[in-house]
Amino acid sequence: MSVHDKTAAEWFDDKPPTLWSRPHFKTDIKCDVLMNNCCETFNSNILEAREKPNVTTLGWIREYIMRRLQENRDKAELKWTGVICPRILKIVEKNIEKSADCIPIEADSSHYQLTCFYGSQHSVDLDKRSCSCRKWDLNDIPCKHACSAILCKGDDPIKYVNECYSVASYKNVYKTAIMLMKREPDDIVSKQKKNGKGKQQNRLKKVQKTVKWSKCVEEKHNARRCPLKNLQEDTQVTDTFNQVIQEIKEKEAHARKKRMARLNI
Repeated sequence: MSVHDKTAAEWFDDKPPTLWSRPHFKTDIKCDVLMNNCCETFNSNILEAREKPNVTTLGWIREYIMRRLQENRDKAELKWTGVICPRILKIVEKNIEKSADCIPIEADSSHYQLTCFYGSQHSVDLDKRSCSCRKWDLNDIPCKHACSAILCKGDDPIKYVNECYSVASYKNVYKTAIMLMKREPDDIVSKQKKNGKGKQQNRLKKVQKTVKWSKCVEEKHNARRCPLKNLQEDTQVTDTFNQVIQEIKEKEAHARKKRMARLNI
């Protein structure tokens, strides 16, 4: 790892290999998953609820889990007819196909040596359900070497799958249901007590402001309804007209003085 990325190798220095390396995983957990897809899937499903208030978010998550549990129960009861879960069954069938690359040599009724097509060798212990490749030890699903040994013995590899992958165990996990909750509308809208005609306590009252028009400064007047509006407009028109007449008279008087001055010359 240090050859490809020295920074990544240094990041793993303070982390025990049992947390990120499959060869160092414990075999009693029966899980070889490195990624945290369960949490990522859950977070992606609650994106809609995360933007809501806390009480609404918790209610949405409760209903989501309620539906999810029931869907899984229906799936196991109505669709699954085998002994183990369908996804695990596909893994076993795939390993059985890959077991064609292995040549088993029987040491006794439970110990086998497997020679693979590319020259590697592995040992399988059927009683301990263990293989030297450690895949069977990690997830308790027979690997291709174990399938080859089991078939050489004339047995069914499905019988060697751990009970936790059975349909019965799946049903037992999801048998507990989330019960319904009863809540009043007041619990959702507000926790405040109501009195009188439904007015809430400590509720802010709207203050009615007095309307005034800036031109007349009278209460309850506006630009559309003020009775002085037309009078003011007429006064403004009259003043403008008188001002124009006065300017015309001044211009005519000035022109008359110029003509008289020319005649006197």
